[in-house]
Amino acid sequence: MPPALTLIIAGSRPNGPSPRLFAALERQRTDGTLEVLAVNPHPPSSDLADLNGVRWLSAPPGAETIPLQRGLALAAARSRWVAFTEDFCIPSDRWAETIIGALESAPAAVLGGPVDREHGGPAEWALTLCEYGRCLAAPARGPVACLPEINIAYDTEVLRRRLGALPIAVVPSAIDRELRDHGESFWYEPGALMLDANSQPLLAACRSQAHHGRFWAGRAHRHRSLAWRLLRSLATPLVPLLALLRIVRGAHRAGRLDKLLIALPPLSLLLAAWAGGEAIGTLLGVGRSGDRWR
Repeated sequence: MPPALTLIIAGSRPNGPSPRLFAALERQRTDGTLEVLAVNPHPPSSDLADLNGVRWLSAPPGAETIPLQRGLALAAARSRWVAFTEDFCIPSDRWAETIIGALESAPAAVLGGPVDREHGGPAEWALTLCEYGRCLAAPARGPVACLPEINIAYDTEVLRRRLGALPIAVVPSAIDRELRDHGESFWYEPGALMLDANSQPLLAACRSQAHHGRFWAGRAHRHRSLAWRLLRSLATPLVPLLALLRIVRGAHRAGRLDKLLIALPPLSLLLAAWAGGEAIGTLLGVGRSGDRWR
């Protein structure tokens, strides 16, 4: 019998995912309902390679980016429902139980839960808030407008029906937009908590945000006229303010306004970097920014 849920762990860390990630999952997959797929351009270390029940996929040359890693693993998944996270994340003790328990009852094609941090300084909290702040938490279990891409699960039958096939490159923001256009709904499970343990130098994080902003805008606006793209690019100075307002709402719902206050200076830099990338992507397209998503 196939598992109820496949968790795909993408990433490019030379040492692979954190051992804490697998330790958390080990306590949650004893009954065979959870399949774990880890994909990485680097071979796993011997201690990780021997982990019971984890299937390792090696991203071939040319498929090292996170979206292509996800697509490679999605094609290999054995379950109908597939969840995505990254190698810097740690699922809470009840993550798998909560997600699997919701598969039958949640009236949605997409479901997921909150993201939080255990600890970190201003730069670490800024990174979490910049990436996931607008959908850190929802007031209660039920339908929501968005879910964080490191804690999101899809019904693959719906993906095939709505997209025509499983995507080769999995970009949740693009998939979510397509599903919303088809009337599909998103479901929030507060008990399915994923912890973000990501940490990187602020300058590297700003570069990453600039490339992500260019990648997003280049894809989202590629069919627009030059005049429209020029006007949209001129409006990008408003992007950090609008993004910050969404983050404030999300941090307030999640009870993290204190973390937002200490993270505000580095968060402002990250949002400005995204806006700069978005302006370039709107005018000039994706360029090579998609290759930097690792």
